[in-house]
Amino acid sequence: MVRQHRGSGTEGRSGAGWAGAAVLALVLAGCAQAPVKPAGEAKAPAGQQAQKGGEQQASKQGEQAAQQVKRKASPQANGKETGQAAQDQEAKMAAQGQAAEAKARPAPPRLPDAAEVRQAVEAMLAHPRTLFASNLGNIYLYFVGGALDARYSPARGTLSLKGLGDREGKACTLTRDGQAQAQGGEAAPVCRALLDTLQGLLREEAL
Repeated sequence: MVRQHRGSGTEGRSGAGWAGAAVLALVLAGCAQAPVKPAGEAKAPAGQQAQKGGEQQASKQGEQAAQQVKRKASPQANGKETGQAAQDQEAKMAAQGQAAEAKARPAPPRLPDAAEVRQAVEAMLAHPRTLFASNLGNIYLYFVGGALDARYSPARGTLSLKGLGDREGKACTLTRDGQAQAQGGEAAPVCRALLDTLQGLLREEAL
């Protein structure tokens, strides 16, 4: 009875050993048949991600450039540029108009200087219609009815001009050093007008 029990145990152990060996052989066969990926293929996903990231960045930059071009070409931007150009043109035309107006505007009258007074006195003393009036204080008198009464006093060195006709009430006294006193208005316009009248009359009668 004892021998028979040992014999059956030996057979059981032998069967289990064969089963384990068969399983191990199957596992090894499966590992041998499984494909082995090369080292280059393991790195492929990282390269693909980098390429994909570059494409996304390039696409984003292209969209930004397109938006900038669109903004530049938009009617609103063009309207602003056109409005600024119009304002600049208006400002330029206004400046040119002011410059032309200032150029066309006559200069304000100025007081006769000493040289002009001496020149007028010399022309008056040389004129044949000028009279010497001793009874009026030794003065030289040049009189044109309805226009001007001019008197020169050598002792005082003054030329007195009095307007007649449409210049009635205007008078000016000029000295040889360029001083002026006027009646009937400001000295510059009154004295300038009366002296110009004297010089004009002297030239006309000399012709």
